[in-house]
Amino acid sequence: MAKQETKERWFREGADSFRRVMVRRRDTQRLAKYENKYPCPLCLDPFPIEAIADRRLTVEHIPPESVGGSELLLTCAPCNNKSGTTFDAEATKVDRLRSLAKGTHSSAVPAQFSVNGLPVNGDLFIADANQPDPSAEYEFSIEPQAGGGIYFAPVERINNPTDFARFDQAWNGLGTAPLRISFSPRIRVDQARASVSWIRSAYLAAFAVLGWHYALQEVFEPLRAQLKADKAATLPDLHYEEPAADRQRREILVCEIPGQTRCIVVAMGPHVVFLPPYLAGRLSLVDVATAVKQGDGEFTGVAADWPDSARYELDRLP
Repeated sequence: MAKQETKERWFREGADSFRRVMVRRRDTQRLAKYENKYPCPLCLDPFPIEAIADRRLTVEHIPPESVGGSELLLTCAPCNNKSGTTFDAEATKVDRLRSLAKGTHSSAVPAQFSVNGLPVNGDLFIADANQPDPSAEYEFSIEPQAGGGIYFAPVERINNPTDFARFDQAWNGLGTAPLRISFSPRIRVDQARASVSWIRSAYLAAFAVLGWHYALQEVFEPLRAQLKADKAATLPDLHYEEPAADRQRREILVCEIPGQTRCIVVAMGPHVVFLPPYLAGRLSLVDVATAVKQGDGEFTGVAADWPDSARYELDRLP
């Protein structure tokens, strides 16, 4: 976890950078309101440095810590907590299902298992050839010759007693009868909220690199408004998935080449988000989503190093 001095440094750098931008814009009203204060980059509410100690300002992980993100900057506690429960939890479930399907997830998930039409609830584990053999922990297993396998253990306390007894009796009486086996993880995912989580993370990553000059563009006002909308948040199709991508991938690409879709591409593992470019003008989030969908899928530009803390690169320009 970031130390107190690190948080205070992030506070000062963010507040100083914001002040420089307001001076350049000659925005005297905001200069007065935000004097010696750090704005949350999500809601733009100002906070004094004491907000670190009383936890009104919190450390933000980009992407979410639950999917391998690292500490990057400060956001206010309401924005951080709301995202964790409303958006990031759904992104985590999607990531969990993906790693389960690949056999790389390290633990079991709740699932329904059916043998010859008789269902039972329990724990499902899928292991690739690199996982330790878990067969001793599970009553049922399906093991392909290539290594790894599918393992299932019924859990009596989460089943109807009659159904559990019927399944157990039928299983013990199968003998050499043919088996029809199916299984389904019992994890309900809200894909739209998961996408909002990734778009939110991409916005914060781009902000960390480019700074307030980028984040305060009018084009992002609808995004911040939707994040405040909590469960009712809806955003254009800015998020795509590349399932085969390396989970550890972290990339930011600034695409400003004539003839191509002008955008900023933020890649986090298999998740790719397209955001408006700097000086977006009248370009909207919907415009970016439409341009990406209609494009040829080729994006080239200038790569930016993934940040380990906010750099505010545009804000430092003369």
